[in-house]
Amino acid sequence: MGFLTRGGLDAEIAIRLNPPLIQDIVFRGGLKDFAGKDTEPKDLINFKEAVLLLGESTEKDVASILVTMREPKEITLSGRLVALDFLRDELTQRLNKYAPVLKVKNLSRIAKEAACGAYIIGEGLLGGKYYKIVENMGILNIME
Repeated sequence: MGFLTRGGLDAEIAIRLNPPLIQDIVFRGGLKDFAGKDTEPKDLINFKEAVLLLGESTEKDVASILVTMREPKEITLSGRLVALDFLRDELTQRLNKYAPVLKVKNLSRIAKEAACGAYIIGEGLLGGKYYKIVENMGILNIME
């Protein structure tokens, strides 16, 4: 679950359905709808139930991944929600039992963390300075 979305629904797939789902369907059902339409991420501190919902949803996602990845070395958090201490603390407390929890360091003041991650993966796939990260993630094995 995210701030805007209910999670578990890939927007790329949703727009390719016949008939396609509209953005309004994809981008609703998240914490903002749960807490109230005028809510901003920082306001979630006043909605204990929304924080618990985010924590539970995230923990379920991590637990489902553990079916195939039994002993992760770490769990990495990223995104605008984990920039807020109270949300990062909730997630860290819940997820620490599975593996050490880290927060991605944002590499840019302009680009979002996902865009930076895509850059790192692309650079690594091209044999650049992030090659070792891509190699460690096993992405190279998938592409062979």
